[in-house]
Amino acid sequence: MRKHLGRIKKFHRKYSWIKMVKYWRRFPRSKKYRKKLKKTIAYFRKRGIMPDDVLTRKGKPKLCNLRLKRKGKIVFIDYANFKRK
Repeated sequence: MRKHLGRIKKFHRKYSWIKMVKYWRRFPRSKKYRKKLKKTIAYFRKRGIMPDDVLTRKGKPKLCNLRLKRKGKIVFIDYANFKRK
């Protein structure tokens, strides 16, 4: 599951901030990647984690919270709203 979460470079507990790795490849709007995203969300849900703030109310991907790694793997860059069952 970690391979789908954005990597954290630095963090500070006292001031509660984090600095993450910059991912440049934007999430494409193709059907292929929408299917991959649905599979990834199902993967998280099976393990008891509810990914919130990834899809809009209409079921479309929120492009500002998704990126791709170099090999085309989906990365969630804003996973603060993920909840455990």
